[in-house]
Amino acid sequence: MRIRRKEKRALGLELTPLVDVVFLLLTFYMLTSTFNKEQGLPLQLPSAEAPDLVLDKTLTVSLVDDSYVEVNSERLPVSSLTEYLKTTLKPETIVIIRAGKESSVQSFVAVLDKVQQAGV
Repeated sequence: MRIRRKEKRALGLELTPLVDVVFLLLTFYMLTSTFNKEQGLPLQLPSAEAPDLVLDKTLTVSLVDDSYVEVNSERLPVSSLTEYLKTTLKPETIVIIRAGKESSVQSFVAVLDKVQQAGV
């Protein structure tokens, strides 16, 4: 005589009601919670003031393209920039370097090296 065994069904867990309950709890906590702005310690921060630049003490070097620069509206080749700066710079002079859209980073670094060689 053969005994028939009952087929075992795989037990499954229904997650749909669980997800619904989680969303309901999340909505409840979001709607009932209050958001408090955290209070900090009152501080007296120091104010910073930028120094005034005197235009007589500034020298603008504009990089036109890879081989030419303009120093205060005077066009020079990059190779002669060091000699020009050594003759015209005073010790308190501030040098501002500006690069154009077409100028490469390599030419900007070359101009920066020339300015440093001039003693700035």
